[in-house]
Amino acid sequence: MHRPIKIACAFHDIGKADRRFQDRLRGGQARAFHPLLGLPVVNEILNSLAIDDEIKRLVIFAVASHHTPLHQELYAQADPSQVLDVQDKNHLEHIVNELENQIGLTPAGINASYNNECLTVLDLARGNFFPASDPEGRMRREQFVTIQGILITADWLASSQEAGRMQIPPLNFQQFPFQPYDYQTEAGTFSGGRPITAPFSEITIGLSINTGFSVMMFTH
Repeated sequence: MHRPIKIACAFHDIGKADRRFQDRLRGGQARAFHPLLGLPVVNEILNSLAIDDEIKRLVIFAVASHHTPLHQELYAQADPSQVLDVQDKNHLEHIVNELENQIGLTPAGINASYNNECLTVLDLARGNFFPASDPEGRMRREQFVTIQGILITADWLASSQEAGRMQIPPLNFQQFPFQPYDYQTEAGTFSGGRPITAPFSEITIGLSINTGFSVMMFTH
């Protein structure tokens, strides 16, 4: 799981290089979903490696949903023909290569990323995801929660560090505005763990920190 998690963390914001997202930063009004825009790059990197197809799909899901809950209608309002559009492809490839080197990957190139429709990448991952059994479904859910949990928590910690705030508030299930999932409740009971929350704009995250073992818990 180490390589898939590193890929998710390293490339979850690569869609911010898109021209539309950059225009929005300068005051433009067009909607630009950077988690969606970066999926073709993430997908191409994953496809260059010997990683289980189901794990690849979980990485796609985690990147796509790192700012919003994962559900069937995610990005339904996005243009289905939208592809990654960057002003300087050489510069983006340089950034991608640097990130790949930093996490121990051999750069494979991302040229095909510009031809793959962003929403199609997500739809293919979503449409082909059929766990063979209930036990496998639970295992895949736990794998997804781990990948997404580390991604979002790392993203939050990095943002907090940049802003000069590194406070990690204790998790209080009584303050949840809805019923926690079974794995959230279970993780909150682990001996020696300290459940915490990471306050995100769209997502509340719980993380149970234990000696040598972590369980990520999510609400939306």
